[in-house]
Amino acid sequence: MSHLFLLQHAVDQFRQAQRNYAAYGAGESEPDDLFQLLLVRAQMDLPSLLPTYAVDWGLPQRPGSQEAVDALNHPLQVIFDLIGTCPPHEKEAMAIYLSDICWRFHPTKEPSCQIRN
Repeated sequence: MSHLFLLQHAVDQFRQAQRNYAAYGAGESEPDDLFQLLLVRAQMDLPSLLPTYAVDWGLPQRPGSQEAVDALNHPLQVIFDLIGTCPPHEKEAMAIYLSDICWRFHPTKEPSCQIRN
């Protein structure tokens, strides 16, 4: 399987975690903004740490919040790993895909992937 296919699957898993934990605010703009920022940083080979606490994701601190954090972080770590190990022949396709996902950081892009309940 290609890195791009695996990346798309991991992004889908992240989006599913956002839907699953929407009651905790996981589908709101703050977590999505951070997600996009972390993807851009990873693609630029800049240090990117997984958010540790609910407040890091912009989620309210309440019972169950840490479960939401863990659900968001699992696919994000997979994405970090895939970006870091992308073979040269897939880098351009991955960059195009990520530019679409990270529309907040690419002003010419329109959002193509919205969170829907």
